[in-house]
Amino acid sequence: CETVNVDIIAVVRGGGAKTDLAVFDDEVVARTIAAASVPVLTGIGHEIDTAVADHVAHLALKTPTACASHIAEATRRADHRATELWGAIAAAATLQLHNSNHRLTTAAQQARTLAQQGVRDANDNTAAAALRVKELVSLRLDRASARLSTNSTTISLGARHQLRDATERTQRAATTLSKTAPRQTASAKAVLDRAEDQLRLLDPARVLARGWSITTNAQGQVVRATTDLAVGQVLTTRVVDGSVTSRVTSTAPSGTSTTVPPEDESSQP
Repeated sequence: CETVNVDIIAVVRGGGAKTDLAVFDDEVVARTIAAASVPVLTGIGHEIDTAVADHVAHLALKTPTACASHIAEATRRADHRATELWGAIAAAATLQLHNSNHRLTTAAQQARTLAQQGVRDANDNTAAAALRVKELVSLRLDRASARLSTNSTTISLGARHQLRDATERTQRAATTLSKTAPRQTASAKAVLDRAEDQLRLLDPARVLARGWSITTNAQGQVVRATTDLAVGQVLTTRVVDGSVTSRVTSTAPSGTSTTVPPEDESSQP
């Protein structure tokens, strides 16, 4: 069949009798779940029901409703995490711009303080020296202001560019998710439909309708071989229209004949 890429597989079945859920104890089903390349979640029967499939699954939940709720909650957390990451990117860019402006303001204040101090020191000298100092300070202030303006513009442009890139990446990711989500949902539904068809084929009721029967011991365990039996043991055989209760009088390996001994009349009431 066609290979479908999925992120998670949910194996669910509503409540029923133990025989209705026996298919989830099948070895082939258990091995398939254990060998799956993606996480397999189970939600089989009622809260008190436990199957072999639950023990080998990535996560076993009590009911199909609980399984669906878990998947919905995981999707909600992923969306919330994406929103948090976008907020963190915007906050980091804003903080970087704020810190840069703070450093520029501090540098300007320090330069102004140094210039004023230089002017005060120059006033103690001759008028010519004071004039030269003023000219020198003015030149340095102009150059410092030019550098500060250039650095501020560069940092501002860089921050805007980073914000714009982050916005574009987020929008592209959102667009991609909106396009792929319907396809993934449709693919997952097709897989669930095929799984449901296979489960219907394995339904014990269908097997009984074809002429087969299911024999269990007093503990409800399926009898698979004569080695599982003991003389005197009470068995229940389920057929399509009901059940038959019997007692083991003898057992024999496959290929040998068995004579049924007469009942001990002394044991009769």
